[in-house]
Amino acid sequence: MNLKKIKRRIRYILEFRFLPNVSMFLFNNETWLRLLPLKRFFQFVDPNKRIIDIGAGIGSLELALNRTDIFIYDIDRVSIDIAKQNFKNTVVGTGSKINFEDDAFDWAISIHTLEHIPKNEREQFILEMIRISKEGVFLNFPEGKYAEVLCKNFLNTLEKNGLPPNKWTLEHLELGLPTVEEVNSILKKQNKFLFKYKLIRNYKAENIYWTRMRTSNSILFKYFTSPLFALYKYANINRKPTIEMILVGSKNYNSLNDILN
Repeated sequence: MNLKKIKRRIRYILEFRFLPNVSMFLFNNETWLRLLPLKRFFQFVDPNKRIIDIGAGIGSLELALNRTDIFIYDIDRVSIDIAKQNFKNTVVGTGSKINFEDDAFDWAISIHTLEHIPKNEREQFILEMIRISKEGVFLNFPEGKYAEVLCKNFLNTLEKNGLPPNKWTLEHLELGLPTVEEVNSILKKQNKFLFKYKLIRNYKAENIYWTRMRTSNSILFKYFTSPLFALYKYANINRKPTIEMILVGSKNYNSLNDILN
């Protein structure tokens, strides 16, 4: 192992325990799972671009990244009413028919929403995002069989601890998580953007934390065991399958590489 990799692993382990984001990491893993890919996207896209987030809920990810200029679009009216407190532009609507004209936005993004769309509606969801976007689209979602295993482990652990099932995780299994093959078959039906994807492992929001830490009521347990679990994860860093897909479409091939690499 080279020195660069060693330094990176030590930094992550210390970050779990001591840096300011530790509270969010330990007690709001779901936010971490969604936040990191979006943060990278914003780093490589001009902040003056007109961007809409499809399925954004109350806009919590944008708020965490101080981006209140994003259009917040969601099917849930209650979420949009809450989002109105922080965002100037909010819209209630469905992903299968987005209420904007062609090329109305520079970018359309969607973070962990595709897996909550029924399979027979995912094609229309993605094609609608492409239609309203002038420069590109960005999606992030759990993908494939191993992600399903994590969902099942999470639900099983909740049950063992006498806790109610998580309705969103149940929906993952009921609808079936998206796969590379499914997404590729949809993208063949458009010729507007070049597409590239990356399968990743999001180490800051992993099964170790879902199944062993989030389900415990002991703050001391969570705090003192977090570095140990971090060590465990990174000891197995190269022997675990991927669980997430980041999908980027753009007319500019360089944009795809910048965002994904």
